[in-house]
Amino acid sequence: MKDKLRDHIERNLIRRGASKDAGEFLGIVDRLTAAAEEEYDRIAASGKTDLEAYRGAVEKVMPELNRSAVFLNGTVGEADGSASEDEKDAEKDPEKEAISALESTAHAVLWLITVAAYFAVSFIFGHWNITWLMFLSAAAGSVVINMVFALNRGRTIVDEWDNLNGIVWLVTIGIYFLVSFLTGKWAFTWLIFIAAIAASVILDAVKKTMVRSQGGDNSQDGGEGSDE
Repeated sequence: MKDKLRDHIERNLIRRGASKDAGEFLGIVDRLTAAAEEEYDRIAASGKTDLEAYRGAVEKVMPELNRSAVFLNGTVGEADGSASEDEKDAEKDPEKEAISALESTAHAVLWLITVAAYFAVSFIFGHWNITWLMFLSAAAGSVVINMVFALNRGRTIVDEWDNLNGIVWLVTIGIYFLVSFLTGKWAFTWLIFIAAIAASVILDAVKKTMVRSQGGDNSQDGGEGSDE
């Protein structure tokens, strides 16, 4: 069992991301192996079995093995650091970063205005039981912002269909509570959800039609290409 300690230490270092090409790798393996073998001999001399001595030796050097793996990873990282930073800089797209910042700003402005309007309207008119619906409107607006920027990035309305359905249901919930609070006809206002289901089914049918239409266009293009 003792002769397997070195192999065990090497495999565990590599498993933790250390590279054999690192200059200190062999020196660290030698040092950890010597420490493990010393512990193995000590445990074996106390009358323990070979397996118990092996396990004890491994446990003894494991903390130092983990620290050494981190050290070796850091050494490799420093060697490749300049190249990786250059790659990251090359991957940066100023236009995409500007659009992303604009999207984040749009969301932040939407929610700041919503919170301010919520408290202003609630304190002035006192209809706290209804004004919270502003947050549903803001949620719908947030989805709209996501869709607008997604379409700007080249996605299609079909790709964003789930978001479109989400807007329908957020608006439906808002209308349901608003109408229910204003009229008090809770026994009937739930029928609004049936209308929402119908709208969702219609939207789904429209989506399938659009997908089929796109597929037809693709097949036609393919046919023209084959004729050529």
